[in-house]
Amino acid sequence: MINISDYDFTNNNIWDLNELKYCGKLYHYTNDIGCTGIFCPKTSNGNIIPLPENCISLRFTKISAMDRNDKNERNHICDTVKEVIQRLLNEPKESEKYITQEFADIVLGFKPNGIGWYIGISDVINKELGNNQISAGYDKIDYYVACFSTNPDNKYIERRFKYPIRLSFERSFVNPDEKKACMFNMPGYYKQLFPYCNISDSFLIPYFRKVLYDDTKKNKLIEKRLLEIYNTHSEKKDIENQLEDMYSLYDAFFKRYADSENDYWREEEVRLVFRIAPKNKNSTLRQNGFVFDKEIRNGKEVEYLYIPISKEFLIGGEDNA
Repeated sequence: MINISDYDFTNNNIWDLNELKYCGKLYHYTNDIGCTGIFCPKTSNGNIIPLPENCISLRFTKISAMDRNDKNERNHICDTVKEVIQRLLNEPKESEKYITQEFADIVLGFKPNGIGWYIGISDVINKELGNNQISAGYDKIDYYVACFSTNPDNKYIERRFKYPIRLSFERSFVNPDEKKACMFNMPGYYKQLFPYCNISDSFLIPYFRKVLYDDTKKNKLIEKRLLEIYNTHSEKKDIENQLEDMYSLYDAFFKRYADSENDYWREEEVRLVFRIAPKNKNSTLRQNGFVFDKEIRNGKEVEYLYIPISKEFLIGGEDNA
């Protein structure tokens, strides 16, 4: 059981997941086709995607279409949430309970759908003052994911997915402070990561996080988040929106662990995730090199996002076959 006094709810950031931050080198495993797509990208229709000089292109997959993700993980998270709620309800903090029965009933009765409404940030025009203002509220969000490994010699990925080529990325790719760009100084950070993008106006924040496999740590993070929701929201609809966001965020970074040859923990994965509101797939993003693409794969529509990335982060490629 975590100690509720350890957390400052006034500084709550639902996207932070500090425990999963990563600051080392990253390795992207691929094959000949994937490697060609990184250096000479094309859309599903065969159209060449123009790249700025000294850039490569990373392809992000909309998370709902990641058919190699653990299909059972959502059920696993739901089960964990139920366990945590029962413990918070049944184990009193001094003379009081951690949560109320009313809150527990809302959580236990909630069924996440994966396409709900999440907390979003938008740029709105103040008509009276004539300037831009940041407006926070609930909005629909899509998750786009690019996958890496922390292991420079990951035989499991090479063998299972038949990816003999490894691209290596500098530490500064996930730790821009090394290049004197602060994560909280978004224009400075984005100018490094995407040198030809005026991306700061789009309020897009990249999340570099390790994928979490350990069930005990998942349990603690979910417990922490549920307590944050309980202490900062009282209306049922607000609680449900927060729960939907929690489930979806953890879908992006949680995978099931089991001790067998074919399990996901062997990928030692780090993910770069972008949260983008569908209404923001507009000319601003496209003018800054973002390319949205779709294709039909196995009878299902799959969405991709292509983003130019500076080659300064790329150490090199290696054929491990």
